Amino acid sequence: MRLFKALLIFLVLFTALVATCFILVRPDAADFSRRAELMVVFKGAGTSTEVIFSMLGQGAAKRFAIPGTPRESIELYTRKYGLPPDVEFIPAGDWTVSTFDDALQAGRIIREGKYQDVLLVVAEYHVARSKLLLLAETMGCDCSIRVIGLQGEWTNRQKAANWYNEAIKFPGSALEYAYFHLTGSLLTDHPRVNSFLDMLKGLVLMET
Repeated sequence: MRLFKALLIFLVLFTALVATCFILVRPDAADFSRRAELMVVFKGAGTSTEVIFSMLGQGAAKRFAIPGTPRESIELYTRKYGLPPDVEFIPAGDWTVSTFDDALQAGRIIREGKYQDVLLVVAEYHVARSKLLLLAETMGCDCSIRVIGLQGEWTNRQKAANWYNEAIKFPGSALEYAYFHLTGSLLTDHPRVNSFLDMLKGLVLMET
């Protein structure tokens, strides 16, 4: 009975913490009047490549990085959507496996380039986790991070599933962050752990 009560209290506190993060960490205004030094995009459902390139065409940033996207793909998108000649692509790894991995690669780029004004672009439901992870990875840097949440075309059921999945993934990202900074390796680098995590995701996550 005591264990049940302890688990219930933990669940309530954790839910309150996640809800607070989602409420407090909100998107900033989509204002391009100040051109960012670097635009970082965390790819995924809701981050349309066409919209990203349209933002760059409107002068959103001087440079951009999409962790996990190779240069060959960017060249293909550029031919399809166009890109101003003064906008530079900054490679940030050819493959990423999680949001924490995206933040890790983006943080490395920001620190190496000493960027002070960064525009983070993600799907709207992904704002809180993405910004908190990137803030953690750039801690100690003189860096201002603005975030824009893109609104995808979702049904009400898909919206609910996206927000639910995001809340479930929140502690997983915190665990990845802690594990990497304690061991120097990604949690997902271990095949058995990765298989277990994939199985767990299949059990607890909703389909969108």
